[in-house]
Amino acid sequence: MARRMRIWGTALLLWLSWAMPGWTASLLQRTADVETYLYGRPQEGALVVRLQRLESELGLAPAAGDEATPLGQRLERLEARLRGPARSESGQAPVAYAVGVMEWLAQARLTSDPLTRRVERLETAILGAATADQSLQQRVTTLTEATFAGSGLPARVVTIPAGTAVRVRLTQGASSATARAGQAIPFELAEDLIIDGALVAPAGTRGEATVIEARPSDQVGRAGSLRLSFGGLSLFDGTVLALGVDDQALQKNREAGYSAAEELIKHLLTRPGEEENVFLVRKDVAFGAGTPIILLTREKVQVTAYPLR
Repeated sequence: MARRMRIWGTALLLWLSWAMPGWTASLLQRTADVETYLYGRPQEGALVVRLQRLESELGLAPAAGDEATPLGQRLERLEARLRGPARSESGQAPVAYAVGVMEWLAQARLTSDPLTRRVERLETAILGAATADQSLQQRVTTLTEATFAGSGLPARVVTIPAGTAVRVRLTQGASSATARAGQAIPFELAEDLIIDGALVAPAGTRGEATVIEARPSDQVGRAGSLRLSFGGLSLFDGTVLALGVDDQALQKNREAGYSAAEELIKHLLTRPGEEENVFLVRKDVAFGAGTPIILLTREKVQVTAYPLR
């Protein structure tokens, strides 16, 4: 019976890939995203096999009738187990949160490497050796028990409001004279991000802005143009916090005395084609490494955070 259900499931998936290509593309892309977060790249094989492998890795034992469970529901269960706000029905904090907190406690920083690599480093630092023969969930559980000595992993779900100010520091300069579209401009959190007495991400957490347009100034005096997308910041629980700038961010940077950031945001808020076309002197848009800037969260989001009180 189980074999027959798997055959029917595969046939259904093939039909859906023909009849509803967007549906399967979404499932395939989300599965690839989970695999990339864990291993650094998507894995090979049929979608059903890849989901089974991920379920085993994250300690999600197959339930009776799983063969008949929609693939989308199984993927949602995987995503919830891996990262995001803790789910009350499971009573467990996400795997990514546990790794992030232990990484911060052991190394005073968060890294953006694949999760399996981060776990391996923690095992070496805390236990003395890696244990790659166990599932990822088993390895994280062992690390958690060793780190917190049976007291349990502290965790609290908090809500980050839209428009929350986030202070960052650019760790690499850029100029419209030399930047290229697609270039990454790294930045780091300038201070702990704390919401309702809980630490969401520690100072030093890294993010990346991306150059979406770069045009150098020219010999006739037209100003250069440099446009950035600030992307997001990966938090303790693996949630990517979307950041950006608007008129409110401009005001906050002005009040903080961040003149370089104020000029950069003014430029970013100017719509393409509205820049002054001619200047008396040649001018490029530029900022240096270490430039502080206040960004704002783009939307309200729930996350798992480390209680400080």
